[in-house]
Amino acid sequence: MSENNKTVHFFAVTNYHIMMANFVRETLPTDYNAVLIINNVLPNAPRLRMDLEQLDRWSKVVIFDSEMIHNFTNFWVIKKIFVNLRFNFLVRKFIQSFSISELYVFTVGDLSSNVFSSSKLIENKFICEDGTYPYYGGFQMYDVGNVHYTKMESISDRFLVRHLRKFLKQCIYKFAFPNIIVNTKKWFNEAVLLKPELYDSSSDELDIKIRNVKLNDSTIFNIFSELTKIYGYKNTKIYQDVELIFIDSGMVGEEFLSMEDQVDFTLNILKKYCRGKILMKLSPYCTPERLIYIEEKINLIDNIDIDYHNRLVPWEVVFFNNIDQLSNCSIATYRSTAIISPYIIFNRSPKIFAFCSVLLENFDLGTEDKIYAEQFVKLINRLKKFYPHGFIKMPQK
Repeated sequence: MSENNKTVHFFAVTNYHIMMANFVRETLPTDYNAVLIINNVLPNAPRLRMDLEQLDRWSKVVIFDSEMIHNFTNFWVIKKIFVNLRFNFLVRKFIQSFSISELYVFTVGDLSSNVFSSSKLIENKFICEDGTYPYYGGFQMYDVGNVHYTKMESISDRFLVRHLRKFLKQCIYKFAFPNIIVNTKKWFNEAVLLKPELYDSSSDELDIKIRNVKLNDSTIFNIFSELTKIYGYKNTKIYQDVELIFIDSGMVGEEFLSMEDQVDFTLNILKKYCRGKILMKLSPYCTPERLIYIEEKINLIDNIDIDYHNRLVPWEVVFFNNIDQLSNCSIATYRSTAIISPYIIFNRSPKIFAFCSVLLENFDLGTEDKIYAEQFVKLINRLKKFYPHGFIKMPQK
């Protein structure tokens, strides 16, 4: 690492963030020192660190230990206060030890990331895209007072009780946990997007400067060739002749529908809309119990299978390695990022089945899930403008 050149830092919490960090790094001057910080909540973080550090674009790759705040939301209030103070001190020391003055983050939905974002020690902070965020609701959708945040905070109690609870909660959080209250309007100098034309700023209270990340095909090819090795993608013929890929993510919580009923409901939909070869891309967070139940069910169905060799490989890496086959099939999901990433990253337009309207029509969703589903519908409708006519379908039943 050169001591005289400018140094920029990136804070990644997910595999998608790591991909985006590689994209953004490619658009910065080559003489910059670029340090990638990986939150240790990411599976296989130590191995990822070693592999990523071999890439020329990173001057250094380090792991940030956020173990202290795992399960933070389940702590009692007094414990939250003490843990939050200790964690803020830890982040402060980390920032100072690495002399972080310019930071790229990818989410406002992770506490450790938010503590970095809210730090006044960091001079310049940039918010990058995180799949569907911010395309489906604006950068400021989680800020206190934003129209989406206000809807999500609503509860079914009487008017006075509802607003009293909300007022007390905000007062407690303001003084005890100031870094937990999301405030993108103050935190970030600029936003970084691959597809600004998909972004709808109508719900944002203040405009934010947008930087467009533009990568040529050669750069994308090189990055994904590296990621293919890092994530251990294994070549397979299973994607030949596939008609539909279903991304198993973003349905409803088990408080609305049991795991078994979710799987049964999904398989019934798939049988209705595709009689050809179907592959299920399971979430990396799919539990062993869910996997066993899915296997029991699809063993009785001739046209549905799973790519077991690449079950934990990020979807975008799978798509890259089968880009010709998958660009000509259909991709289906309830409301996963995976349905739009072929267009956002690769400029490909596979046919889409978005089942988010099915959720709205068939389930009495909670406020938060309902808002997310409604916003996803709006995002898919915006996406239609950039797709061939008829390539996007949103079944309702």
